[in-house]
Amino acid sequence: MNLTAVSGATGEVGASQLRFFIIRSNKRRTLQLSVGVRGVGVRAPSWVPVKEIEAFVYDKRHWIERAVREAGILKLKPDVFLLGGPLYFLGDVFELEVAPQDGGTTWLEELPKGWRVKGDRDLVQRLIIKWYRIKAEKVFNGLMVHWAERMEMSVPGCVVKAQQRLWGSYSSRTKTVNLNWRMIAFPPEIIEYIVIHELAHARHLHHGKSFWVEVAKYCPNWRERRLWLRTDAKAYLF
Repeated sequence: MNLTAVSGATGEVGASQLRFFIIRSNKRRTLQLSVGVRGVGVRAPSWVPVKEIEAFVYDKRHWIERAVREAGILKLKPDVFLLGGPLYFLGDVFELEVAPQDGGTTWLEELPKGWRVKGDRDLVQRLIIKWYRIKAEKVFNGLMVHWAERMEMSVPGCVVKAQQRLWGSYSSRTKTVNLNWRMIAFPPEIIEYIVIHELAHARHLHHGKSFWVEVAKYCPNWRERRLWLRTDAKAYLF
């Protein structure tokens, strides 16, 4: 079992990949495990450090593996828009609670760290994606202004869009940075790296040495952040 999975990445239970997530509460006093279609969850008091949660999960690893086998969910990828479950925003775990569809009006209620939504599966997905895109517009534009000023350049146009294979891109023709709204799920330092990366292309339209020197001026640990995108990013997406 790969305990780096706790708090929002993916890890191994037996021979399969399952998502670990932590739900914290100020009212809870003990640690509790759950295994279901959403994956493996740990309910924990807000004050318990991650290291202690990791030790708890490790001690229970054999129980988890048995419970997963008995539940028959080793190869099941849960549909969060139908069943609810954990999603990610700025690297943090948010909970989606889907109310039963029994007619009547549909709605989305924003919680401090999650949402309650009522609607059929497709409507729930549309409402959540709309919420993500609105937040992405605000966060990405703010970062563009901040880092363009730090890099002493004019602020390029910023287009937030759905890109299938790219987190970001720069157009020298339109002087525009395109950013994938899905990366709003990532930790802030990863989003910053992508913004810096694309702004650097305004000066260097290649990935040669001078480009990476430019990136390193403002993001010295860019290699670690690029590696994170290659190894961990998928776990944060739906």
